[in-house]
Amino acid sequence: MSSLKDLARECGVSVATVSKALNGQHDISDATRARVREAAERLGYCLLYTSPSPRDGLLSRMPSSA
Repeated sequence: MSSLKDLARECGVSVATVSKALNGQHDISDATRARVREAAERLGYCLLYTSPSPRDGLLSRMPSSA
C-alpha cells in the first residue's frame, strides 16, 4: 500500500499538494489533481478514513464509566 509521501515523490509535488488534490481543494490545478489521482490508482493508494478530529468541530466522547 502506498502513502501520501510515496504519491508526492512519484508526482514530484509536496505531501500537502497530494493531500489537497485527493481532498478536492480548489487551489490545485486540474492537471495536478489528475496526475495525483492517476498515480494513486496506479500505486494502489487507499484513503483510510479516521475519526473526526476536534479541529473539525466534532468531538468524540468516551462513554462514562459508572
